[in-house]
Amino acid sequence: MRAAVAQQLHPTCEWFDMVARMPLSLSADAPRRLGRFEVLHELARGGMGVVYLGRYQDASGGARWAAIKTCLPELQSDPAFVAMFLDEARITAQIQHPCVVSVLEAAQDGEALYLAMEYVEGVRALDFARAAQATGGVPLSIALRILVDLLEALEVAHTQRARDGEWLRIVHRDVSPQNVLCGFDGRSRLIDFGVARASQRQTHTIAGGPPKGKLSYMSPEQVLENSLDLRSDLFSAGVLAWELFTGRRLFDATSVTALVAQVLDMPIVPPSKYRAGLPPALDYAVMTALQRSPALRPPTAAALADLLRRCTIAPASDSTMQTYMREILAESHANSSEILDLAARVPRDTALFSPAMSEPKPAVRTVAFYLSHADDGPNAEVVPTTTHGAARVAVAIAPESVGDTNWQWLFVALVLLGLALGTSGMLVRRRARMRRDHLLQLQIVTPIAIRRSLPLAGYRDVICADSDASFTQ
Repeated sequence: MRAAVAQQLHPTCEWFDMVARMPLSLSADAPRRLGRFEVLHELARGGMGVVYLGRYQDASGGARWAAIKTCLPELQSDPAFVAMFLDEARITAQIQHPCVVSVLEAAQDGEALYLAMEYVEGVRALDFARAAQATGGVPLSIALRILVDLLEALEVAHTQRARDGEWLRIVHRDVSPQNVLCGFDGRSRLIDFGVARASQRQTHTIAGGPPKGKLSYMSPEQVLENSLDLRSDLFSAGVLAWELFTGRRLFDATSVTALVAQVLDMPIVPPSKYRAGLPPALDYAVMTALQRSPALRPPTAAALADLLRRCTIAPASDSTMQTYMREILAESHANSSEILDLAARVPRDTALFSPAMSEPKPAVRTVAFYLSHADDGPNAEVVPTTTHGAARVAVAIAPESVGDTNWQWLFVALVLLGLALGTSGMLVRRRARMRRDHLLQLQIVTPIAIRRSLPLAGYRDVICADSDASFTQ
């Protein structure tokens, strides 16, 4: 069984090799605009696409930054990849929390399929840990803060429900230092739900196909392709915790077969063996998360976070995180700040930035659109409306202008219907008035004419017959 699993696993190709390019640079074939976003700088390039720094106008008319993930043209012709790409946007957009990078928009502009996300100044936990090792390792309070932020994000994802109340059963399946973004603002965020499993996901892992994620951080049940639940992510978080505390790799082998054997069978020692002075409470929390049986792990991410908080060391505050990161990553922080300074000096595209355009509407083929407000708080809901709520969601396969036109035609139709009903009512009332006048004429004029030519008895018979016929017609 293990040999079969090992043959299916391949080295995971990360989305991007995060290398900053200074100063602002764009290749000749790079887009200058994607939907409502100005493209200003190439942040990173990898085997699956490119990430750009973008600028857009928020509801108040101010400029905000976005990280725009694009796909390589050859991948956009693969329906399975496109579905996975859109699934990431669909799942992430439903999770509103400060420790999850929010999705702004997923759309297709011409031939370019892109995903626009909140831009966060920071580095991956992988790069952060490498920089910290050069200065003696990650301080315990700093490591605890990163882990607590990660577990808060996982708790929100694991308990997320759709608007109809359905539990989405989200499992990230790729919790790793590559997918934890440590921000220079002191907060760490979970990113990349591209391979997450959820009840409303449109694409699913094919039975017999390679497991999704990075093998060194997979749970045993994920490696064996058994059924997964949220406790699989807790094992992955436990691996990351072990590595942050020790400064070493937990599962590290030169071949896939050996790596599978380590994940399934290698005895795991407490992190205190490699780091003296580690509180016993941290040892217990990490070793509990690394139990190979899901039933022996903490039941939820919140429960694991509570175990970590029981130690005598408190997680670092925002200001402590900011100071520490800017010390060990001074060059990265300076480069990031310089990029934003240079980008801010680029004149705004007047087609996208206008005082009258508080809600830009680019003529792009919208696949999935998400707009969230930063001040709505961590418990904000995704509300499918265009007038209120924490976020706006629209899923369509037609240009937005077509959607606007449909509403315009509906409005025109309602106006015409109202006019038609009003005119019809006027005609009915006019006809009724004419019939009433006619009846009055019959009752007044006709008797006078008949009285001159008929005897009294005949006159009474005619009046009675005329009156009955008039009121029954």
